[in-house]
Amino acid sequence: MDNQTITVDGLSFLVRVRGDDSCEMPWDREDGHGPVRRARANHTGYPDKRAGEKVLAYDFGRAGWVYDHAEAVKIALRDGWGIAQESRDRIEKVLGRPMTAGEVADRAVLADFKRLADFLADRWGYVGVVVCLLDVDGNPTQHGDSVWGIESDWEEGIADYAHDIARRMAANLKGRAFVSYGSTGRQRIRAAKSRKVRA
Repeated sequence: MDNQTITVDGLSFLVRVRGDDSCEMPWDREDGHGPVRRARANHTGYPDKRAGEKVLAYDFGRAGWVYDHAEAVKIALRDGWGIAQESRDRIEKVLGRPMTAGEVADRAVLADFKRLADFLADRWGYVGVVVCLLDVDGNPTQHGDSVWGIESDWEEGIADYAHDIARRMAANLKGRAFVSYGSTGRQRIRAAKSRKVRA
């Protein structure tokens, strides 16, 4: 969903999905991640990691990111990290027994590691949804709103989510246009609706 126009109560709104480069790293802005640190390359050209750490990403000979797997497992056990029930059922079927708390924590940490590695490999990132009220001629007005820091590969589909949040923001913008424009705003909205009916 990029640069689309939606209609809410007879009014047109421009909706844009834009990359959000101002977001912090996932492990800095969200709970539920293992410890991550920046590490310089050692004499081998790879990030200098400590016992219990795994390399998330690196630029050979320069620097990289390392993930403290051992500490993440401790956090997962303490905070009760879990895995999808479907995955758990499949693993327990292979094991022939219920998973232990340690096994669940370890799987959850592996999933977290992969998620963060995918972020550093640009397989997903953060985006913003920007909504702007259009005038009767289809030009953007001063009435706009936005929401940022949305995961670009959100599991229900970023396009569906963006469309839903855009419609909610558009409904809010309609009310703000009434307040801002007063009777002029009502005339503009009536004109926009009239034009839509005639079109």
